Amino acid sequence: MAAPGTWVGLASLVMVIRRCLDHATGTTSDEVRYFISSLPARVKRLAGAVRQHWGIENGLHWVLDVAFNEDRMRQRSRNGIENLALLNRLAVSLLRQDQTVRAGVKCKRKTAGWDDNYLLHLLFNCS
Repeated sequence: MAAPGTWVGLASLVMVIRRCLDHATGTTSDEVRYFISSLPARVKRLAGAVRQHWGIENGLHWVLDVAFNEDRMRQRSRNGIENLALLNRLAVSLLRQDQTVRAGVKCKRKTAGWDDNYLLHLLFNCS
C-alpha cells in the first residue's frame, strides 16, 4: 500500500509553457501548466498526450459554449452548476449521436426545442 499523498504509478511530471496571443491588443503572455502521468518520460509521447487531452477538452468546451452559451450561465449554487453541466454534456452526447438530421449541435438543439417529435426521437431512439 502506498503512503498517503503519493501517486501510485507516477512515472513523469510534465511542464508545458504555452505562449498566448491576445488578438485584440497584440500582446503575448505565457501560461504554465503541469501534468502528471503514468507514461514513461518520452517527450514526443507526452506532448502528444497533452495535445490530445486539450483537443478533446477544447472541442467539448467550445461546443458547450457555442450551442448552450455555457459561459453566460448565471447559476451560482454549486449543485446547480454541476447539474446543468451534466445535463448539457448529456444533451451534447445525444445530439452528436443522432444521424437523422445533418446539422451541427447548435442547430439540432434548436430543432429539438421547436419540434417535440424530434426531441422525443433524441430522448428515446438514439443509441
